[in-house]
Amino acid sequence: MTEAEAKRFYRSWTWQRKRDEVLRHDKHECQHCKQRGRYRRAQMVHHVKELKKRPDLALDTWVDGVRQLVSLCNKCHEEVHGAAHAPRIPLTPERW
Repeated sequence: MTEAEAKRFYRSWTWQRKRDEVLRHDKHECQHCKQRGRYRRAQMVHHVKELKKRPDLALDTWVDGVRQLVSLCNKCHEEVHGAAHAPRIPLTPERW
């Protein structure tokens, strides 16, 4: 998947609906922080298997009994990908 295709995907209605579903399922809580006994509001839905490498799993919440889409706060998302991966401008507008 190219960068342009990924941007188009993240802007799609289908992704927005799936993203909202995952955030609601996780009660808008960062799942990595929760595992550490902390609470932080999740702003991102992370693809465990990277979208560009596995576009076939783009909308799958579970893969072989393991979460593929996980709610994360910005800090944990940056830790997972590294600060260089963090978007300077959000791909999607957050509306609380």
